Amino acid sequence: MSRSVRHDALIDAVVALVAAGDVEDVTMETVAERAGVSRPLVYKHFANRGELLAAAYRREATALHDELAAEIAAAPTLIDMYRTLVRGALRATVDRRDGVFAALRSAGARNRELRHEQRLRDVETVRAFSAQA
Repeated sequence: MSRSVRHDALIDAVVALVAAGDVEDVTMETVAERAGVSRPLVYKHFANRGELLAAAYRREATALHDELAAEIAAAPTLIDMYRTLVRGALRATVDRRDGVFAALRSAGARNRELRHEQRLRDVETVRAFSAQA
């Protein structure tokens, strides 16, 4: 496997562990076991558990943003954009991401860097709505 594919597989393992139970179950060892790799290989990609959790949060948040941005961009009017945004936000609270996000936040995965990235995504969203208005 390539490095990026292995990296994604490790994050998949983290998300699966968090979605299946308690975020405390996420350790370097359980991620390695879930991904079918050795623990040293996990350490080649992530220095510690915090980096694992942050990477999972980043990927899930980015995917959600990208999905919503595409749906909003396809909306023909400003009102439709708002409807799409609200529906997407509500949908995100009932699908598996909500539990994953909540668990990752409670474990401290949403660090300063990730909060900054979220602010940048928020600015992008405001610009899209402003341009349509």
